[in-house]
Amino acid sequence: MATSKSKSILIVDDDPDLRVFFRKLLENMGHEVFEATNTTDAANLVEKVVPHLILLDINLDEEKGFVLLEKLKQLDPYQRIKVIMVSASTAKKDIANSKAYGVHGYLVKPVTNNQLVTLMKKLQAQLNFPNYIIPEGQENLHVKAKCFGQMSKVNELSFKFVSKIKFNLPHKLECSSSFFVKHNIKHAQFTIFFPSVSITPGLYETRVQFIGLSDKDMVAIRKVKTKKA
Repeated sequence: MATSKSKSILIVDDDPDLRVFFRKLLENMGHEVFEATNTTDAANLVEKVVPHLILLDINLDEEKGFVLLEKLKQLDPYQRIKVIMVSASTAKKDIANSKAYGVHGYLVKPVTNNQLVTLMKKLQAQLNFPNYIIPEGQENLHVKAKCFGQMSKVNELSFKFVSKIKFNLPHKLECSSSFFVKHNIKHAQFTIFFPSVSITPGLYETRVQFIGLSDKDMVAIRKVKTKKA
């Protein structure tokens, strides 16, 4: 997982060899790497992981990488995510289009180890998302955020939620999960009473407690536990 110095990086390229090459180099530098071969999967990953940097091929299979840049206008309107175009194309039109979208660099394939390492060192200071400091006296400011995580150890009282968000104070949550849909659990509310626990750098485990489960919901959860046992 990404630490404060390492970054989350999304590689969007339909060439598996290039993705492996980039992944190995970036992971050796301590970064967290995600991959996509098309703009649809890439956009989904952008929503889920919010990468610091995207390495984007222009000529993807049956589509242009510029499609993702259009989607980023809605997904990242404040342009927090940096984008580097990676392409074999040296066409003036592709370079001009890339600049028009405001990308932060253009690498021409084949890319060498030194080129990628030099680029990452150059961009390192620019890849930090802005922090917001709550003004004194406004500590109870209500903030609504959306995050993705992994559920585990579900019982009638609670479940564990692993995500990149650290909760320090009691919170009420809105949760949606395929688990609840599959087992027709409709009446639950969710709350956190205890602070999250760090399990690896940048990843936290939080105990989320159920409130208001119906008898039917509790029976459904018990059945799942029995089947797993």
